[in-house]
Amino acid sequence: MIRINLLPYRPAQRQRKLNTILTAWGVSALLSLLLLFGVDLFVLDTIQTLTNSKNNNSKTIQDLNEKLGEIKDINDRKALALTRLEIINRLSHEQSITIHVLDELTRAIPEQVWLTRMETQINQLMLNGLATSSAVVADFMRQLAASPYFSNVELSKIVQQEVQHGEKIQSFTMELKFAMPKPVTAASSPASEGAPVAGAQAPDRSTTGK
Repeated sequence: MIRINLLPYRPAQRQRKLNTILTAWGVSALLSLLLLFGVDLFVLDTIQTLTNSKNNNSKTIQDLNEKLGEIKDINDRKALALTRLEIINRLSHEQSITIHVLDELTRAIPEQVWLTRMETQINQLMLNGLATSSAVVADFMRQLAASPYFSNVELSKIVQQEVQHGEKIQSFTMELKFAMPKPVTAASSPASEGAPVAGAQAPDRSTTGK
């Protein structure tokens, strides 16, 4: 009977199996390390990308804030310029009205009328003066009402006063409105140009002193 000694073979086989298992574990560990390294690189790259994007967004926001500040500054300057222009236009308009009002008032005053006081408030004008007669005062009112700068001419008071040598004179107070005349349009009727201007009221002779 033949006998074969297998004792040296079995340890060798176990050693090969062990080597195979260790090799498989090593390969798995190496692959795991490579995978972890790849994931780590991907995460780091993603973080770097997000950081760069954040920095770019921050710079963009800063630039936009600077531009918004410049736009606000431009708007503030524009508003200030418009306010100044409005004030200049208003002062120019008021100055123009004042010049025309004084010119029209000078043209309307008869020779026998002397103004002693003149007050203005917004578009209201109050006149105090002296006249040789109530008829002269009425003529003064008609002249004012005929001017395109005046309207609502009203006689508030007229009183007869006695001066030196028994001469008598009329003291009056008059109120009226003033404004720039409206420009004449092509649609204006020629017949309306010859129409009498309303607004003057004749003095109340019942208040005239005797």
